Amino acid sequence: MLEVLAYTLLGVGLGTFTGLIPGVHVNNLAPLLVGVAAVSGLPPMNIVAAIVAMMMSHTIISYVSKKRYVFIERDSRVNRRKHGDNRTKARKLA
Repeated sequence: MLEVLAYTLLGVGLGTFTGLIPGVHVNNLAPLLVGVAAVSGLPPMNIVAAIVAMMMSHTIISYVSKKRYVFIERDSRVNRRKHGDNRTKARKLA
């Protein structure tokens, strides 16, 4: 039972890593975990616990980190230029 908990914590750590680093996804690491389990002869339940915990923590961390950066000061000049808003030019002309 403690082994399953340890693999769950490993999965949470890996899911946090994949949720924060762009380009790294759970689908990149899951085959590696399955391959390591097949070669080393680990019980399948431990690997399943790690992969499920990795998927859940990745989803939560990536959602929270994206929400944090989406709502940063929507009225800035950078966002206006990026979205093609010409209000700044209209104010200067008026």
